[in-house]
Amino acid sequence: MKHTDTLLEDSMRILARTYHKILKINLTTNEHLDIKTYEEEINLQKGYAPGIFEWMRGFAESGQVHPDDRDVYLRATSPEHLKQYFRMSDDALDITYRRRTKNEFRWVMMELIKASDYTDECQTVMLYIRDIHNSHLRELESQKRLEQVAYQDSMTKLKNHLSFQTRCRECAEKDTEQQIGVLFADLNGLKIINDLYGHERGNQYILSFARRLKEHFSDADCYRISGDEFLVIAVGMEKDRFCAMAEAFDQAIKGASVPIAALGWDWEVISRIEPVMTTAEHRMYTDKERFHIAHPEFQRDTIEREFKDEMNFLIRTLTESYEVLLIADLTLDTYRILRHDPSSVRAGEANEGVYTIRNNNFCNEFVSEEYRELRREMGSIEHLRHTLKHNKPVVCDYRLKNGQWRESAFWLMNEDPDGLPAKVMYYSQNIDPLMTNMIVSANSVNRELNFLAGLRETYSAICIIDTLKDEITLHENITLPDHVCDFMNHTPYDEAQEFFARYYVAEDQIDEFKSETNLLNLRKQLQTKKAVSYFYRLKPELRKGTSDSYGKFSFCLPQQDNHTIILATKDITDIVRWTQNGFHHGENQTSWRE
Repeated sequence: MKHTDTLLEDSMRILARTYHKILKINLTTNEHLDIKTYEEEINLQKGYAPGIFEWMRGFAESGQVHPDDRDVYLRATSPEHLKQYFRMSDDALDITYRRRTKNEFRWVMMELIKASDYTDECQTVMLYIRDIHNSHLRELESQKRLEQVAYQDSMTKLKNHLSFQTRCRECAEKDTEQQIGVLFADLNGLKIINDLYGHERGNQYILSFARRLKEHFSDADCYRISGDEFLVIAVGMEKDRFCAMAEAFDQAIKGASVPIAALGWDWEVISRIEPVMTTAEHRMYTDKERFHIAHPEFQRDTIEREFKDEMNFLIRTLTESYEVLLIADLTLDTYRILRHDPSSVRAGEANEGVYTIRNNNFCNEFVSEEYRELRREMGSIEHLRHTLKHNKPVVCDYRLKNGQWRESAFWLMNEDPDGLPAKVMYYSQNIDPLMTNMIVSANSVNRELNFLAGLRETYSAICIIDTLKDEITLHENITLPDHVCDFMNHTPYDEAQEFFARYYVAEDQIDEFKSETNLLNLRKQLQTKKAVSYFYRLKPELRKGTSDSYGKFSFCLPQQDNHTIILATKDITDIVRWTQNGFHHGENQTSWRE
């Protein structure tokens, strides 16, 4: 083992190699002891004043400190600052700056720490300077990447909402009037594209608009502040120029048959961004109202009305075997009855009420004793929340006091903001032996609730494909022409597919139609997915029209039934043509078909 003095000597040697400069300085007397000085600096020190404070000022003013760091360096090394700092703190003082080393500026750190003999009357401190250039550059690059993540929208690469808030705060802190122009944009119909084509196509729609925004406003700040809302902020731009750019962009957007976005803009000389943005947003809503008047098919109330009409139709046609069909709100502990058979054991009960009370009263009044607690537990809000959050339906078979067998089932409808089950659909059905064959053959529980899961679309037809018999049957014809339905009555699936492809699918998509809709491919796809959808261009003969149309073909498996596939078809001609017009003029339009 080395002697303590030798170890100390080795430690000092290592320390000397690590640091470029080591000084002991006296803040009180303005003197210093030079322990180690970087070789190149020995000549630089000639001519400097002997006082340490004068020496540090002369070092900075002679060009040895980077111009961008000079003011920070001089403030940090001023005698007033250093004396005050060490009177108030025992911590080390670190100063990071760039100094000239071998004809280049490199990042260094100056560290000052109280010496062992420090007193407030005689302030002695140790000063160390070491090169941190490479590690500091890596840290700066890492910080830059983190800032990009924090302040940049990951999809569009535009600035994000946090960046917008920061810009507003910086502008407000200056508190000086500036020329500020703001354009507010809100995409039209993004939700329809997401629902119809999926979020990948919706993302393409967003990216297309973002590209157009950056092209028109290349010298302004562009932001994506929410899923379908965008901002352009131009500070210091003349009013005529900004308004001309906004009007040109508006004309480009309005050139399409269905505009991709609603716009509003404003320009003011003001000290804050928010008031200008508010005016621009109000004008955007006015533009949005004009859009809805011109295109009522995209109005929210129209969509909701169609949704309600479709729900009522499906409930009326697909739930004849249910004695009770209701929706329960697990968050509010309420229920609303959609259908109540007059022969039900609870006929005449209120259409709305407290769900927990209904569940308990039903079990106490009608369920046989041996099944009462089972049925009460299965229908409790706690059990439903726990089970349905895994997307597993709750099904319970039990016997009533009068000896009849019943089946109750609960299916998840939607979730709350925390991802927990919020609303469920509930049905009660008689499953006495005399009705068993009818229930099994109809697969009513599985099929009908799967149909209800797609209520946001108005289908042309709903078909049942029996994979054991390899045949297709038209279950419900809503708007499909009669001449198309004639052959779909327990028809071999291959024959129906061949017939439809030959007479109604566009020539260039026949092979794809046959490949994607054959039973082997459908079985394969539905092994890992709840549903698959395909889109095809169809011949005018399908609708007895003069131009091609577009159709969506959705296939899904009912729960707990691997031998049946549900096919729902939908005409999407209008929306397909609209979405094609939404992409950037001059770009190669993305294929409408996935």
